[in-house]
Amino acid sequence: MRCPSDRTCGTKELCLPGVHPPSHRAGALRARAIALRRGPAGPPEDPAARPPGPATTPLASPATLRRLPGFPASRLRCGRQSNTPPPAARRPDLSVRPDRPYAADRGRCVGPRTAGADLYNEVRRDVWDDPNWGWGNNHDWFAAAQRAGDRILTEADPDLLIVIEGINWTGLPVDGLPHERPTLEPVRELSHTLVDSGKLVYSAHFYGYTGPRHSGATGIGETSDPRYRDLSPAELIEVLDRQAFYVSGEEGQHFTAPVWISEFGVGGREDTDPKNRAWFENFVDHLVRTDADFAYWPIVGWHRDGQGNGWGLLHWDAEGERMGLYDGDDWRADAWTRLIESDSRTGPVPQPAHWSQLSPDHGDFVQSRRMRALPDFDSGARKAVCPDGERLLGISHTGNRGLCGDASGEGLWQADGEPRAVTDERHVESGRDWAPGYTKLQCPQGHAATGYGVRGARMSSVLCAPATPARLGADGRTVRFDKGDDRGERPGGGDFARGRHKGQCAADEYLAGIAHTNRLGSARPAPPTRSSAAASADRPVRLRQPGATGPQRPYCGRPLGAAVRITRTAAARAGGRAPARAAAPRGGRVPSPGPYSRPRLRESREARSGLERPAREARAGAQLIRRARKKSSLSSSRERSRPVSCSIRPTR
Repeated sequence: MRCPSDRTCGTKELCLPGVHPPSHRAGALRARAIALRRGPAGPPEDPAARPPGPATTPLASPATLRRLPGFPASRLRCGRQSNTPPPAARRPDLSVRPDRPYAADRGRCVGPRTAGADLYNEVRRDVWDDPNWGWGNNHDWFAAAQRAGDRILTEADPDLLIVIEGINWTGLPVDGLPHERPTLEPVRELSHTLVDSGKLVYSAHFYGYTGPRHSGATGIGETSDPRYRDLSPAELIEVLDRQAFYVSGEEGQHFTAPVWISEFGVGGREDTDPKNRAWFENFVDHLVRTDADFAYWPIVGWHRDGQGNGWGLLHWDAEGERMGLYDGDDWRADAWTRLIESDSRTGPVPQPAHWSQLSPDHGDFVQSRRMRALPDFDSGARKAVCPDGERLLGISHTGNRGLCGDASGEGLWQADGEPRAVTDERHVESGRDWAPGYTKLQCPQGHAATGYGVRGARMSSVLCAPATPARLGADGRTVRFDKGDDRGERPGGGDFARGRHKGQCAADEYLAGIAHTNRLGSARPAPPTRSSAAASADRPVRLRQPGATGPQRPYCGRPLGAAVRITRTAAARAGGRAPARAAAPRGGRVPSPGPYSRPRLRESREARSGLERPAREARAGAQLIRRARKKSSLSSSRERSRPVSCSIRPTR
């Protein structure tokens, strides 16, 4: 339904921009704390209509919105709109077609005041398949959103915010069968890293009649699970934080990003259910408490003789007669006023250190615009590269996940420097073997790691970027994390590889090299006698890996390791860092048979008959795996051990 702008001035009394697109999903947008890198919103002769400053200020305020030309009418949506199963359930790139660049649609969908693109509405199950988060198949919503977001930024408009909704529903809504509403819960373990850092916004929908495991149906499709309106205030807060609000509430994590509650709402005058009314009051209180960004559904409804779509805040009939929220008979008015008039963040917003997760789980994950424009630096390998302006700070022992950050790195990189891919030990200084017995992929002096390449589980290359002269120190330390995490006392970025051992440089350090070994039957050296990091810097611990799952080939006696070289300042070098004990990995993996220095493998019948050596190793490895499964007393923290050592160099 469309109305003339002179008939829609009710949006001003709601302190909202009017939204009247031809879509039943029209909502009221109030973006309060999302930064927008864009030019002036008003004409040059109207300074008051400009957004309040640079990218570190809130997007809009009610006072600014009222002065914008064309207010209150605006259009938020473009293209296909329905609640049919998402294309992502059938092809992983959503509606991203490689034969048609996004730039072709820019004039139709992207206007000068377009703030962002919401990739898809309510991703949910179709008849046969569930969407998933990171499985790498044709139903992977994480991968679809990643590819779509990157293509929009690189081919259409680099200034757009990319809004990614969580998974709205999976499973069959039948008691006894798996079903749930994941929302943004998977983001804690696997988050998006866009090619332009700072452009990501996550979103979620909440209604009182749905629930964390309730589809919202009545009758067919209804289960015995509680709806959101059935939860107590304390239970509701716990569920909301777990499903969505933690993403913006927990700072300094790889997943930290703005969260936009892009749909919420409730029935108005005709809704007398006390549970619905209590839910709305409690939900509004949580929006106020968290200073969350939101969109109400729907702002505009219709009525006929006072009856119609009671969910709207404003209603019109065919003759243009309006019913409004503040007519005196709508119980939602007090809660809405409390929400709109609540204190929110204004003015310049401090920019904390930014952390990004690298996840080359199923293919290349090159998030640097600069490297995307250059030839492949390690053909045939799966490559992961940090966004421009960030550096590699952490890496996982297995699984090939990485952590990037920009802490203490202002002006660190040379804009015109040439990145280098290192595949051998040519840059290791004579007499400074920081990982004896390991192949050390070390960056040249004056360079720091920003990416890496892997082949299966084996480290293949390290990508090094040149730093501004005199910005990097020369001293280093070795970080070891084959038996547990070594990330320092208060590491940033959060758990970027859940269930895996991780090594990480400090915020004032940079990663300078990674070491690994593929030697068969390599012995474990004696443990160091001193606890300081400096004393044990060249004594990496080694454990044998009996087998592996996923992209790794199941070998026995072939430890696949990595060691990383890093830097730190004199203050950071004052005390040693002992490796922290890692949390036990999730189940389903084979525990290590222990730190055998030289495992004695019984020769099989095929080995004695002259079978080739790789086949003998595989057979012997299978024997060790079967033996390990019987030893339930072994600690699972030793599982899939991979010798890793990090050497770190400080920024000056």
